[in-house]
Amino acid sequence: MLKKCLKYDLAAVFRVVWILIVVSFGAVVCMGAGLRCFTEVIIVPEEEPQFLAALGAMGGYFFAICCFIVAIAAAVVGTILVYWRMYSNFFTDEGYLTFTLPVKRSTLYLSKVLTCSIVEMAGAAACLLGGLIAIPIAIPTEGFALINVGIFTEIPTILTDMWNTLGVWPVVWVLLIPPMILVGQLANCGLTFLCITLGAAIFKKGKLIAAVGIYWLVNNLSGVVVQFVSFPLAFGMSGIMLILASESMLAGLAVTLVFLITIASTACGAAILHFINLTLLERKLNLA
Repeated sequence: MLKKCLKYDLAAVFRVVWILIVVSFGAVVCMGAGLRCFTEVIIVPEEEPQFLAALGAMGGYFFAICCFIVAIAAAVVGTILVYWRMYSNFFTDEGYLTFTLPVKRSTLYLSKVLTCSIVEMAGAAACLLGGLIAIPIAIPTEGFALINVGIFTEIPTILTDMWNTLGVWPVVWVLLIPPMILVGQLANCGLTFLCITLGAAIFKKGKLIAAVGIYWLVNNLSGVVVQFVSFPLAFGMSGIMLILASESMLAGLAVTLVFLITIASTACGAAILHFINLTLLERKLNLA
């Protein structure tokens, strides 16, 4: 049943989201082209740029900023559509129809969570792929070549130097980054869903506005907590990196341990958020 629910949710969301993903990808690539107009004149000028060349460089810079804003906006709108679908399916008049389906609420909720994860990961992948294309476009080249191919020839040298300096640790860290991003996304999804659920459960009118207010309040409170925690964490990480400069095996293990602790703590937080949210749904607070 989960497969059917997920298929239905993805089909409903991707009618619009795929367009936003394409827009986000194209905007990131165009951002590289805009930066190219800037870097060709400002970073590596052979002579003092003329007025029109400088004007074109600034135009390319502002064009790149606009493309960046468009890419972020497209990704955000895609995510909002997923949250809106969760809200409309559970907490509007449509919710009475949704919960009459012969499907467990946990299955319905899990389908929404997986849909949110897939949409956000697809958007992030589109931006990442666009960035990999935009970077060699943005870096100036000799002549009129559109893409700086030389940047790709330097990658093996960089990787070799990293291996000789740090050993196998960078490979371990790269492998730990995807699960860290995934648990972070699940935690953010759980927090947003919980704010929506609380807004719909506590307030009979203005549920969506209340959910936004709760989310804003929680984000501000969590921001204060992060500020207190980030300083000692940054201090400790700087000490670890100093030790790492001496090629100490202990330093590499310490950085890896920080990654693992971050993943484990974030995963626990995400599990708690989703458990609370599902408990509220099971208690039928969504129909208040």
